[in-house]
Amino acid sequence: MSKKNQNLLALQRDFTSHLLDKKDLTIINSLPYSTQEALARLNIYRNNVTGNFESVLSSVFEVVKKIVGEKYFEKLVAEYIKTYPSTSGNLDYYGDSFPKLVKKKLKEHKLLYLEDVAKLELLYHQSYFAKDVKKNFDVEKFKKISPEKYMNLSFEIHPSCFLLSSKFPVFSIWKSNNENLKKKIKILDNVEYIMIDRVYNSSVITKLSEEEFLFLSLIKVKNKLYETYQKVCRKTKKEIDIGSFLNRFISNGVFVNFKITK
Repeated sequence: MSKKNQNLLALQRDFTSHLLDKKDLTIINSLPYSTQEALARLNIYRNNVTGNFESVLSSVFEVVKKIVGEKYFEKLVAEYIKTYPSTSGNLDYYGDSFPKLVKKKLKEHKLLYLEDVAKLELLYHQSYFAKDVKKNFDVEKFKKISPEKYMNLSFEIHPSCFLLSSKFPVFSIWKSNNENLKKKIKILDNVEYIMIDRVYNSSVITKLSEEEFLFLSLIKVKNKLYETYQKVCRKTKKEIDIGSFLNRFISNGVFVNFKITK
């Protein structure tokens, strides 16, 4: 690397460091202004950058913000921006480590369920920006499959479909805060299973039974239909109705394709 490029890289690093931490004044020495004027000019950039980051995180984690309050949320955002600076000009995916920060700050906010609420909101956001599919599920072709081949069926799930399980009622917490419901929710020992998808125009969050959650989780990692059935029954100690599961996830667009493997 040439000396000119090395100098430019050092300048860019100093600039970035100052934007993320205004106490780092190394960049001042490279600017042709007084310290006061340099800081005033740099503040314009910092306010634009941090303002954009704050806006994105506030829109993605609306319920988290509502639960912890605006003041504490601003503190979380400030630490997040400093710890996890964006590596892309596209802010659609900024915030993917926010649940990690929420977990790290558990001793401060003392809300055991908050990490999972943050995960739910992140998946809801990611679902919206997930890829679309070019073709719908071929129902007519599926109807022609002979019953003896069903056990070797595997399915492709819509790219916008995400699954989340929590020992806390995070869907109920999210729904209550999102819709301003004045309803008391039992927090502990209240497991919920959730599916987030954007099969149609907007992202949707749906509660699942344990059996449905396990079924989709196994199908998503390419388990065949019969082995999925066996694993779900063993895990839950319940007999499941494969036909109703197939009808539901084909009709609602979660299954987008299928194939028969040996």
